[in-house]
Parts: sequence; structure tokens; C-alpha cells
Amino acid sequence: MPHTRNEAMELVEGVIQHYHQTLGGEDRRGLEYLEGQGLADPETLKTFRVGFVNGNLKQLLPSSAIEPLQRVGILNDTGEDHVIGCVVGPIIATDGTLGEMYGRSIEGSRDLYLPGPHRGVLNAKAAEVFEDIILTEAVLDALSLY
Repeated sequence: MPHTRNEAMELVEGVIQHYHQTLGGEDRRGLEYLEGQGLADPETLKTFRVGFVNGNLKQLLPSSAIEPLQRVGILNDTGEDHVIGCVVGPIIATDGTLGEMYGRSIEGSRDLYLPGPHRGVLNAKAAEVFEDIILTEAVLDALSLY
């Protein structure tokens, strides 16, 4: 089990990478959903590390990773993905940690977030550079403008 913040952050980074790879993998449901929304530009998906949660994460993790990922909220109490069946995008806080994980259900277009406080801004660097910014309700709304 990770005992340090860096070890926990490495686990989270690995999960984000897994979700991103899943989006472009054999399970095409997430990518097909994004294509239907006009949001399948490969560079945008790569830049914002958009992924898809198909529910196979638990089978790939060592048992020592379950509890730390439950603390973060990525896994629920039974060890399953919290945002299963969702296209996801990580929202990184200014300190470099996961501030939020946004999920849009591909069935019913429902927006989901990890439990706990909502922290971070999807494109915080843009807010530092530009005088005018556009706020959107959800991550996919912001990506449609990007």
C-alpha cells in the first residue's frame, strides 16, 4: 500500500493513463460517444488526457492499490470504478494533485464527479494567460470550445 503522497499520486497518474489508453483501445464505446458529440479530435483528447472507464481497472490493480484509490474516490467501497461507463477527464489542482475527475455517462449523458470537494480548473494555464475566459458547466462543454 502506498504510504507517501508521491506513491499515491503515481497510482492516480497510472489510472488516468489507463483510462486514456482504454478510450483508444478495443472497447470503442467511449470514442464512439465522443465522435457523436463532435469531440474526437485526437490532439485534444491527448492534451486533456480524456479517457473511458469500462470497469476493468479493478482486475488490473494489485490489491495494495485498492484502498488508496478508494480514499481518492476513484474506486468505490466495493473496489469498482466510481465513474464506470463514463468518458472521463482529470482536473488537476494547482499543486499537481488530482483535484477532480469528471465523468460523462455515455448512456443518458449524466455528469458525474468523484466524491468530496471540487478543486481545480480544466485549463488553469489559460486563465493565467488570457484576460477573458469562458466558464462552462462541464468538461466536455469546455472541450467543445477548445
